[in-house]
Amino acid sequence: KAPFIHPSGQSYASLAERLGKKHHRNANWVRSHLPFFHVSELEDLRESYGRLPGIFHLLESIGTDALHGIATGKGTILTASYLFAKLTYPNMPNITEYRVYDREELDRFLKDGPFALSNFTVGKPCFYRDGGLCWNYNVRHIFQLANTSSLIILFGLIIIIIVVVRLLLVKLKAQKLEDEKRRLALRVLTHEFRTPITSLMLLMERFGKEYDSFDEELEEVYLGVSAEVNRLKRLTDTSGHYLRADKSKTLMDLNKERIPSINDFVYEVACPFIDKYSEDIIFTGLTEDESLCVDTYWLGICLKNIIENATLHGDFPVRIELSVIKTNVVIKVIDAGDCQFESLGIMTREFVKGNKSTGTGLGMNIVKKVCREMGVELRLDLNPTMFSFKIPLTKERL
Repeated sequence: KAPFIHPSGQSYASLAERLGKKHHRNANWVRSHLPFFHVSELEDLRESYGRLPGIFHLLESIGTDALHGIATGKGTILTASYLFAKLTYPNMPNITEYRVYDREELDRFLKDGPFALSNFTVGKPCFYRDGGLCWNYNVRHIFQLANTSSLIILFGLIIIIIVVVRLLLVKLKAQKLEDEKRRLALRVLTHEFRTPITSLMLLMERFGKEYDSFDEELEEVYLGVSAEVNRLKRLTDTSGHYLRADKSKTLMDLNKERIPSINDFVYEVACPFIDKYSEDIIFTGLTEDESLCVDTYWLGICLKNIIENATLHGDFPVRIELSVIKTNVVIKVIDAGDCQFESLGIMTREFVKGNKSTGTGLGMNIVKKVCREMGVELRLDLNPTMFSFKIPLTKERL
């Protein structure tokens, strides 16, 4: 008779069973007195006396969370084996009654339906939340609804994707083969150029021995030819560096060296144009000269290309101005002509030429790529046309 729970928290029935007396350790006595045990003690009884009958087996197997939900009167409770659905009676609010559904039967019932049932978990997507439960759309139902035409469309899309990927791989393979052909052509040209260049250098050495007997005009011709021969040699050497660096992540193999005087370097590059156009080219160097660490060959090619374009496609006078802004040296080439291109991006595309150009249309494209590899910022401003090179004044040691 009540109260059925000892102040220690255990039921009197459990205390009697634990006394160990033969009368209370009897399975029949325990089964007939199951309603007087606390629900948390049923699991121990099942271990000692086997499966419990009726509702007691359900209560000892559903777990602590489900028991807590029943004790607090939750509307619906879903466990691994059962679904508890609370019944409400408006006229009898103090009655707690649940309808219990077997989970396997419930899953079979919902298998062909549009929704699947699970416990709600914070942070996980949920199509519709019903208290502690979550209804999500059944993916299997989507495939069941898909008709033959939908499957044909799906497989058709898969085939199209496979074909596109295949074509892309074929194109990449063809591009790789084309690159290899160009590389082979460059190897052949580099190899074949070396012999005539070596012969020319030997001839120039022989002419050099007679340099003192040349008149002024012949001396200028000799120096010009010598400079062009050295330029060809440097070009073949650079091609060799490029071919040896075919696995590098960069386009070029840069050879940086220290320039003691920026003024002297830029003036030397511009000197042939200054000699040719005289007062039409104005050179303004740095007030306080600086040294610079850069690949002189490639920077010289870029400067020469820009100055040559200014003299051929622009209008005189052409001004070459040097300045230092913060930690950068800025080289500007300014002419008085109008540029027909709207931006540097358009001008530096491959094979794009101006109206007056008779070249290949690759000069400015090469300049852009070389500047990008060297870390030099190339900029174009219009009205007047002005190209500027911004080169970092690095203090690195070589």
